[in-house]
Amino acid sequence: DLMNRLVTTFPNILFEGCSGGGGRFDPAILSFSPQIWASDNTDPIERLTIQFGTSICYPASTMGAHVSACSRTGFKTKGDVAMWGTFGYELDPRKLTEEEKEIVRGQIADYHKYYDLIRTGDLYRVVSPFEDPYRAAWEFVSPDKDEMLFTLVCAHHVEGSQCILRFKGLDPDSMYTCEQDGVTYSGAFLMNAGLNLTDKANNEGESYTLFFKSDPMWDERVFDLFIRAAEIVTAAGKASTTLLQRKLNIGFARASMLMDKLEKRGVVGPFDGSKPRDVLVTANQWAEMSLNHPEDQ
Repeated sequence: DLMNRLVTTFPNILFEGCSGGGGRFDPAILSFSPQIWASDNTDPIERLTIQFGTSICYPASTMGAHVSACSRTGFKTKGDVAMWGTFGYELDPRKLTEEEKEIVRGQIADYHKYYDLIRTGDLYRVVSPFEDPYRAAWEFVSPDKDEMLFTLVCAHHVEGSQCILRFKGLDPDSMYTCEQDGVTYSGAFLMNAGLNLTDKANNEGESYTLFFKSDPMWDERVFDLFIRAAEIVTAAGKASTTLLQRKLNIGFARASMLMDKLEKRGVVGPFDGSKPRDVLVTANQWAEMSLNHPEDQ
């Protein structure tokens, strides 16, 4: 009755429940306080098991999570872990260095950028800290499977450990471009072959994030054309839209699009007026990339 009177009298106030050691984290109270402080332990490594466990019953929008002054990890990892929940800061901003302030600005921008994805998307637990003492990984996929935000955290370093992860919940027929490196993959490839992340977040307390967005410019035919275009220009030792138009029997617009993607992948050099573009890899190098590292396609 008391809580009902409070939220009715003050409808514009956001009430947050206390963790109480987890004892007050229950579904019924969410009708009065739509978010609950998950734990007073803000150590981002300890938070991995706390947030994984909480997520079994409660969505990200209810889970109070902050970046604190905890010194166990850097600000990037603290922000990546807190981004899973309601996100915020509990520290003295006057003590932040200029570098830390810049990181905070970026994290706040990311919070707004990924807000809808995290709160309305589907959560997939890729690597559970309850099963793997060294790493934890999770992802949010939008309901239409158009976007995916992936986070990997190294809880403890282990020498020589391989980390090849397969993603979940994507559309196998869609093509996804990674925002961090511009590489495009099929959903089927990401879910079945996965990516080698052995050298990412490999030291204790480090984190690594990837954001994928489906690319309407990439369908199966365009992807096949891209592979053929790379084979053509590396064999010819020169690259031009005219060459691609002639060899692939396509129009200027599609040839230009392929050339842009070849440049982004480091196969050809930048546009230089009327001159053919430089080809930066040999045919043998491209064949080796395609054979040994199909994700580089």
